[in-house]
Amino acid sequence: MAKLEFAFWDAVGPRAEDGDTMADVYDEHIQLAQHLEELGWDHYFVIEHQNSPVGRITAPAVYLTAVARATSTIRLGTIGGDLEEQLAHCAGFSSVLTEIAERRKI
Repeated sequence: MAKLEFAFWDAVGPRAEDGDTMADVYDEHIQLAQHLEELGWDHYFVIEHQNSPVGRITAPAVYLTAVARATSTIRLGTIGGDLEEQLAHCAGFSSVLTEIAERRKI
């Protein structure tokens, strides 16, 4: 029987609370990804939104590089934009992001 895999879709948003910075919000979500990995989740996806009320990730590749450095086994990806555009971005950033993320399979 095939293994059932679990994925988490994270909107990362909408805004920082009073006194918090967006860096604090990003840190909270990176900690969430770490916790999901500890619990055995297989995938963590971030929803790309261009500063909309729904989410705050405008550069998912940069954000996911930070997540990759903080995790080791959970698979990472983005949701948003059309597939051709996403693949072009992934191809363009792949080698740089892999090096930044310590040669970890993202």
